Amino acid sequence: MVIVRRHGRYCLLSKKTHRNLGCYRTRAGAERRERQVQYFKHRGRRPYANQRPPLFTVEPAEPDGLKNTQDVFIDGKHVGTYRVQLTGPDTANIAWVGIRADYQGQGYGRMVAEKILYDLKVTGIRRVFLASLVESVGFWEKMGFTPLAGFPRWHGDTIVWMEKRL
Repeated sequence: MVIVRRHGRYCLLSKKTHRNLGCYRTRAGAERRERQVQYFKHRGRRPYANQRPPLFTVEPAEPDGLKNTQDVFIDGKHVGTYRVQLTGPDTANIAWVGIRADYQGQGYGRMVAEKILYDLKVTGIRRVFLASLVESVGFWEKMGFTPLAGFPRWHGDTIVWMEKRL
């Protein structure tokens, strides 16, 4: 992989295909993405749909629940809930992702986030936004989100607006 500077951003390109693997504000961001690509390439990681076990299913929440809310089941056990809102022809907002406390720290949150991002990309969404709690910013940065500059934080600096381009 090669890091080149284009239009004031650092872009990571494949040496073989010259495919753009993402552009970042800083060289450190591009280098971090390069390490991620190498790590997953080495591990042979596949999109969430190809991971077995566990069996991953998503079902609409209870009929009286909120619109666009989905319940997540792994091996038949309810592990969490998420909600996504389409905000434009090519933009979406992840309203929330919640994983039950007894399932946190086991990779289920990452699996759910990968599923959400994969589904949005397949449907033609190009930009995804979310409002993250400060303690969750690190998780979302690992998923490729970046904090949006110029947006005020909410609720006494406990919420950070973030964005990812798919």
